[in-house]
Amino acid sequence: MDAAAARDYCYRSWNRAVGLDKIPWWESYLTALHAFRLGVKRARRQAYRAFCDALERNFAAATSKIKAIRCLRQTQPTYCHPDGPMVAAETMSQQLASSSLLVHSLDESPFTMDSVGAVIRRLPNRKAPGADHLRAEMLKPICKPLFRLLLPLFQLCWTWSYTPPGWRHAQVCPIFKKGDPTLASNYRPISLTSILMEYCLAPALSAESPELDLAQGGLRPQRSAMDQAGNSSIAQHRPTVVAFLDIQSAYDAVDRNIIWQTLASHGTNTGLLSLIQHLFDDVATSVLLSNQTSAPSSPATGVLQGSVLSPHLYSIYINFLPEALRAVVSLNSIRVADPPTVINSLLFEDDVAILGSVADLGHRWSPTKCATLNSPRPLTLYGEELQSVEEFVYLGLPFRKNGLSASSLIQYRTRGTRLAMATLQAIGARPSGFHPLLSARLYRQFIRPKFEYGLAISALTKTDVKNLNRLHDRCLCAIAGGHPTSTVHPFRHMTDMPAMEARALTLILKFCVRLTYLPDDCLISLLSPVLLPGFRLPLLRLNPLYTALPDPPPLDLKDTILEYRQGELELFRESHILSRRRAEKGVVSWRWRLGWLPGKPRACLCGTDRSSRRHLMECPMLPQHLWLQLPYPPDGFNHLDFAISQILASLIPFRHWVALLTLLFLIDQVLLLGMQGDQETSHIATMANVIISDGQRLFSGIRNLTLESEEDVKPETQDLILSVRQSRLMSLLWNVVFSLDKSTTDNANEVIAVLRAELKTLHEALAQMTAMYELLMAQVVGDRGKK
Repeated sequence: MDAAAARDYCYRSWNRAVGLDKIPWWESYLTALHAFRLGVKRARRQAYRAFCDALERNFAAATSKIKAIRCLRQTQPTYCHPDGPMVAAETMSQQLASSSLLVHSLDESPFTMDSVGAVIRRLPNRKAPGADHLRAEMLKPICKPLFRLLLPLFQLCWTWSYTPPGWRHAQVCPIFKKGDPTLASNYRPISLTSILMEYCLAPALSAESPELDLAQGGLRPQRSAMDQAGNSSIAQHRPTVVAFLDIQSAYDAVDRNIIWQTLASHGTNTGLLSLIQHLFDDVATSVLLSNQTSAPSSPATGVLQGSVLSPHLYSIYINFLPEALRAVVSLNSIRVADPPTVINSLLFEDDVAILGSVADLGHRWSPTKCATLNSPRPLTLYGEELQSVEEFVYLGLPFRKNGLSASSLIQYRTRGTRLAMATLQAIGARPSGFHPLLSARLYRQFIRPKFEYGLAISALTKTDVKNLNRLHDRCLCAIAGGHPTSTVHPFRHMTDMPAMEARALTLILKFCVRLTYLPDDCLISLLSPVLLPGFRLPLLRLNPLYTALPDPPPLDLKDTILEYRQGELELFRESHILSRRRAEKGVVSWRWRLGWLPGKPRACLCGTDRSSRRHLMECPMLPQHLWLQLPYPPDGFNHLDFAISQILASLIPFRHWVALLTLLFLIDQVLLLGMQGDQETSHIATMANVIISDGQRLFSGIRNLTLESEEDVKPETQDLILSVRQSRLMSLLWNVVFSLDKSTTDNANEVIAVLRAELKTLHEALAQMTAMYELLMAQVVGDRGKK
């Protein structure tokens, strides 16, 4: 605030000054402006460092914060209208809307004291609230008094099959899917509602519903998209015609009467059915867009996307589709269970894969989003020919004519992974940001799962593993600050991250163990007994980690995975002689031996050559006396490489730690200044280098002279030699380059000021030492003449 006030004062004074009086005030203003900008930069650095430190202390908070920042950095189109946001909200509301009591006993009510309290306690945190603006974080602290108040209200709603209007008011937030952002149909309407009662009704609805078909795998307990993709891969083991179909406006086009009739014919409790029917048939939706809210409307069809009950209701609505498809059966159709059930379709929400045939089933499909695979002849839908493709992405996994393609999967995932890693790196996962261990944990949380999805059911080749490791290593290099081709074996070890071949084996192991404990009515469990050895699933079970497990396998696989990784590490050590003494070249150290020092060659501060491992051995910016303190290498070996290799030479302490670490630190600082310095800083550094070189030559001459003459000179001359050795010259030499900390290197003017001050002191010290050298030479010559 003082710097800002000084800047404003100088500017006002300059503005009021007249004539030549403006000149000094303008100079004062520029000085104050520069000081203000320095203060802003310093405050930003301090705030960012405090932000990084806060994230390191609480990883759960770090995860939430990084997730929020990533969402803010992702640009999402917003539906707009030329006449303004209010008209846009009304247009979206019209897109979603379409034209279009008994008293129940409390004995069958699903609402109890325990159930309501349990639902409140397990409400998910950090979720968008409905129209009442009540979040789970607000309800959980008052759970006990709250469910005592809510229970009578819920029971009253059950008795009369009626709920307050606020519970049936949904705020719709359009989320862009893909395509033309100016079309309202290309947005997914996510409804924000009061879900507490829906959570209480969900278990009762599941228990009172008809059994879902085996082919359905979407949003069901103990089923996953990967299971369904695995089923598709199994079905495509033989040449199979596959039609991938997408239901147009799946949730919005649902005829709710079909759902109510299905539940009623199954014998669902009338109180439960009436209450759910009331929640969906009497709902009012308002589109919330750009801080504008449309007028409420009541959609005649569809179930709300965002409701807890909608996924299950949609599964009931589409449940007849697999049975209708079984009317067309080929001889090659797969049959499972007892009695035999034909499997010629796979359903996951609104994504349908039809194996062998396509028929008119009463649904409205979206031909532009449909495709055929392995079809010998063109197929049409609504008179429009479906595109025949060589590859189709189903549930996020690319399928070809022979099934899931691992190489296409890696290629498909690489671009998104790199973009996500670039975003995380910009947030702070870099050497100058978060701590490396925090960055590694964030990478493991947000980035690695992006390209691991699908590996558990993929057959990887050596080329696939190589590409995975290349992508994995590139992300780790971005965290640690290495160039894209740097090796990252030590960083993997430090952060406990295995190579991707070991990671893929672990994922396959977990997938196979999970299959063992799936319900008996799960499709992939029913397919397992009828598969021949050449199918994908039996091949996955040949995983060496899985075959080593007892039968049945344990659920806790931590010890098994740890034992496997330890064994792989021992084999790696034996094959690479990591635990033995070695004087040859190899990957041993952290930054120097990884090639990250110097990393990308740049012009060295000394001005004589580009920074490289060879040049740094003779760079005049580094004190030569430190090299003499390291063990001397054989011919052809790098001095630092040989010294690092000697660390493991014996059990005795390494005697050269100080010199080795000092050299590595100085090399790091020289390269850091070389990257951050501007033209004027480099010019001053070159001037400093001239004085440094003269000082080093002078110091070297004194050292050589004393080594030859110490035994021949008088004690007082030896005292002079000692004072020369203890001179502050060498420390002053390196203050020119290494007196700058991280808080000053960001500004070139501060660098220049410090360099000039150090150069002046250095020049004076060099002059004093030159005089001492001349006096020493005179005394040595005089002593020898007398002797």
